[in-house]
Order: sequence, then C-alpha cells, then structure tokens
Amino acid sequence: MSQKDVATWNCMIAGYGSHEDCIRALSLFDEMNCEIKPDDVTFLSSISSCNHAGLVDEGLNIFQSMTVEHGIEPKMEHHVNTVDLLGRLEDAYNFVKTMPMEPDRSVWLSLLCASRAHSDVERGVLAAHNLLKVKPDKGSNYVQLLHLYGEAE
Repeated sequence: MSQKDVATWNCMIAGYGSHEDCIRALSLFDEMNCEIKPDDVTFLSSISSCNHAGLVDEGLNIFQSMTVEHGIEPKMEHHVNTVDLLGRLEDAYNFVKTMPMEPDRSVWLSLLCASRAHSDVERGVLAAHNLLKVKPDKGSNYVQLLHLYGEAE
C-alpha cells in the first residue's frame, strides 16, 4: 500500500496485537508515530496488544504518552483496557481510584473478573459493590460475584 492513513495503521496494529504478535504491533506503532499522528483508536489497539503479550510497562508507557506526548485525553475504554492490562490487583485498583472520571460498569467488571482470576475475594467484593452501585439491574453482575464466592471455597 503506497499511502497509509490512520485507519490502515490502526487495523494493522490491532490485527498483529490480537494475533499475539505484540512486538510487531508495537513496532508498527513506533513507525506510525514517525509518519502520522495516532488517534485514540491507535492507543486502544496498542494497549490491548500489550495486554495480550503481558507487556505491562510498555502498555502503561503508551497510556501515559496519550496525554503527555500526543494531547489525547483517554476515554473510558482506555481506562478499562489499562485496568485489564495491569492484572496485578493492587495496581489495577489504584489505577481505578485515580481515574479522572467516574469508573463505569466495564471498569468495575474488569476489576471483579481480575479479582476472581486471582481468588481475591476482598477486592472482588469491593469491585462488585461499586459495580452494583453503577448497574444494580444487570443480572450478569451478580453472576460474576457468585462465581467469585463459589471459586473461593
């Protein structure tokens, strides 16, 4: 392709990242930065790529560069992706507490799922409490909490 626009770069980064070739995705992200201004989708794809590969520090650097280097304000999706990236519950919870916006259902659900994966009932209950404050009528929220309790025994 002779001319790549931001959508082309984003598709390539997302494609490599979702197929667990994070190194290639990040290489494309760096290459893109030299040629064209990334957008919020670029950062979402790049953070997600790091998440697939377990590259936490790289993902955090990309998240921080959004505002510092590129002047792009992270949206809720970026915060959800970063919570998922962190995986380490203490870091993820601290990240949620410092979000400049009120965490939505997807943020709390991500933290609840991470708590379940790490068998951390205490933090899972905290996430569930906030999740149910945001969306008390969503049945799947209760299912995740039941799974947390069920798997902890």
